[in-house]
Amino acid sequence: MNIAWFTVRQWADLCATTTDALAHGMVRNGHALTVFNHDAAAEHEGAPWQHVHLERSERRGFQARSLGKSAARWLADEPRSGGIDVALVDWPLLPVMMPALARLNRPVVLIDRSPPADAGLFGKLQWKTWRRAWQCLRYGRIQAATVVSDAHADFVAKRVGVEPRDVHVLPAGVNLDAFKPQPTPAPPLRLVYHGRLDKNRGVLALPMLVHRLQQSGTAAELTLIGEGDALPGLLAMAEQRPWLNLVPTVPHHDLPRELAKHHVGLLPMPATKVWRLASPLKRSEYLAAGLLVLGIDHDGHRLEGVNDEWYRLFPQEDFLADGVAWLNAITQQGLADGRTSARAYADAFCSWVGCVEAMEGVLQSFTRDA
Repeated sequence: MNIAWFTVRQWADLCATTTDALAHGMVRNGHALTVFNHDAAAEHEGAPWQHVHLERSERRGFQARSLGKSAARWLADEPRSGGIDVALVDWPLLPVMMPALARLNRPVVLIDRSPPADAGLFGKLQWKTWRRAWQCLRYGRIQAATVVSDAHADFVAKRVGVEPRDVHVLPAGVNLDAFKPQPTPAPPLRLVYHGRLDKNRGVLALPMLVHRLQQSGTAAELTLIGEGDALPGLLAMAEQRPWLNLVPTVPHHDLPRELAKHHVGLLPMPATKVWRLASPLKRSEYLAAGLLVLGIDHDGHRLEGVNDEWYRLFPQEDFLADGVAWLNAITQQGLADGRTSARAYADAFCSWVGCVEAMEGVLQSFTRDA
């Protein structure tokens, strides 16, 4: 099957880890894949798929729309696009691409790895685009869609009125081979968060958590990896706090080694609509790296079968006080045992294989329906 994937993800982004694993998995299953995005061609050199660079505006608020227009122009060349059997399209691109996709007359799958996460005006505009994308499924203009969790699927069904049979869950997964088991790092207690450093993700509470931890008598360090609108405030904090380490976004291949230097991975995202629906990739990456996990309790962070000795969530209002108490109670042996248990859980439940198998089921449904 010849698959075209039109995506807003760029392979240098940390959040593209599942995208990369899913792309490799489809190729391993015998499909011919072409990835369309804004990456330079060199970033996909040696990859087992073809790549097409799409132009886009660098102006915030216009990037997805301009990228979708570039994709639509590519599809307008009928001889060039005629070999596509199935088109996978990220939701921010779908509304502007829909006329070109309709002319293509091939099955289309909406890819929703996360509802809009921005706050303010940009968030409101994104929710409008998100709804328009999902309405393409509701009104039969496309054939299927994917989400990251059952809660995400339920939300879409209630919010837009789509048929559940057309919505497929592709859980976030990681390449476990990239996360080699490492010895437990020496003290002090090392905490880490990686991802967007945006205020609406709760990251500004993390320095306060570590400050309280130190006041209680536990030596600790905090590493925050990424970029975002909270970064200026965090940089100002770091000037007075030598235990606060700010690291720019790191490439995929460096992330496992960076995470392995720490003891505890943090999930500070609050219990707002978008984070309750999420299946954060960092959760699986922390576990694959052998980290204990501390976070805020809501559906987007919960996992079945975990043990609160190494995976602990607290209500948002109690996160700081109870989080400090939990961290204070962890012994060096507890860190070592938790490291082993977290990795064992990842081996059993966090592989990207489940995501690939779910996508294969979607693709094969088009063959059965043909």
